Amino acid sequence: MATSRDKRRFHHKIYRAVLKDWYGSERGQAEMAHYCPDSIQIDQLIDGVMKRAVPKEIRLFQAVKAHWDIVAGKQLSRISEPVAMHDGVVEVAVSHPAWIREMQGPVKKMLITNINRELGSKLCIDLKYIPAGR
Repeated sequence: MATSRDKRRFHHKIYRAVLKDWYGSERGQAEMAHYCPDSIQIDQLIDGVMKRAVPKEIRLFQAVKAHWDIVAGKQLSRISEPVAMHDGVVEVAVSHPAWIREMQGPVKKMLITNINRELGSKLCIDLKYIPAGR
């Protein structure tokens, strides 16, 4: 039983032979390029596969984690890191309970604003701080 790959190879050989007969060997190769699909960059291919294979919320969480140094700044990124995301709420592990208290209020609003600005509007609606190691 022939696979789709075998069928494509068979058709490719036929096209090549016909074009070689029509145009000659050199021009036939150039004309064959017109029958081949356009090439795409590997990052576009990977993005397409990831969009189908990985749920959107996981991709968004990975983006938050990857951009955490930019979003939180040097000092806060050293003592905290995002560990999960559920329904727009990013869970952030913080190294010490005193920092959890410090990161409430204006800092929390700033982090939410930075996440949404960096990664897209209304991606993050809230932050939940948890002690690191839990």
